[in-house]
Amino acid sequence: MLTNIRRDIRDYEAGELDVTVKSPSERWQEEREHLKNLYIEKSCEARDLKEYVAELEQMLSDHGLESSRIAERRIEYLTESLSF
Repeated sequence: MLTNIRRDIRDYEAGELDVTVKSPSERWQEEREHLKNLYIEKSCEARDLKEYVAELEQMLSDHGLESSRIAERRIEYLTESLSF
């Protein structure tokens, strides 16, 4: 932040500081673009985490173990199949 302040002071003293006020539609467009990029980034993170969880569950399965999520699914399946 201090670096940005120093840059702004330098630009101001050189007469190059841009203080243009953006229109509401320009601000909205920037915010929309920022949120879109953030959504894409978080979606990629979620996908990566799901893949990682699947890998861990596979490792557990390879050793005859299961995650709590898999155990819950198995129990739900057994409960549903027994109720019919």
